[in-house]
Amino acid sequence: MSGFAPPWQQWRDVVDGVRWRRNRAPVEVGDRPHFDDQARAHFDAALADARVLLEYGSGGSTVQASRCVEMVVCVETDREYLAAVEAAVGDALATMVYCYVDIGATAQWGAPLLKVGTGRQRRRWARYPWRPWEVSTATPDVVLVDGRFRVASVAATMLRAPRARILVDDYTDRPFYWAVDAVGERVAQAGRMVEFRRREAIGDDDLLAVVDAFAADWR
Repeated sequence: MSGFAPPWQQWRDVVDGVRWRRNRAPVEVGDRPHFDDQARAHFDAALADARVLLEYGSGGSTVQASRCVEMVVCVETDREYLAAVEAAVGDALATMVYCYVDIGATAQWGAPLLKVGTGRQRRRWARYPWRPWEVSTATPDVVLVDGRFRVASVAATMLRAPRARILVDDYTDRPFYWAVDAVGERVAQAGRMVEFRRREAIGDDDLLAVVDAFAADWR
């Protein structure tokens, strides 16, 4: 996240992002998520018991889930990538809700091109954690947090679906996500993925404070 990097790094990120956008290869979406083996097994087991999946981030997990649950709600910041996911899913048995959130121009992995963000951009960013709850009234059984704004997305999920199984990928090796431990209790760990549930002592105001505090953290 910029604002956390020196100015020279921020500008290099922008240059790299612009270069990537100009030379972007055709989008390819597989039918399985890019998890390590342990995380993939844990995700598979969670899907087996799920009726509704909410995903912050989309891709192979979306395609896989579309074949084994009743409903998938996925949130994505890259419009072109989301269109490729929709094409890969095709005529799924599941009810699909594709939710594009405009956070401004994006670079690799749906990250914002301008990572510090203007005031207008940050107002757009703040919509991301809440967007799936605006477009769907379904209560998810499982929430996969594998996209942008992960800490804020976890806190918003704990507010809106306090009993959901919350799976955060890449958690163990990215310290900038570890703030989640303050509000979430670790239920399980599988490879780099950690499953959380809301801590009983955490109130709604605490979670709202976390969402606000991390609304500009696009990681």
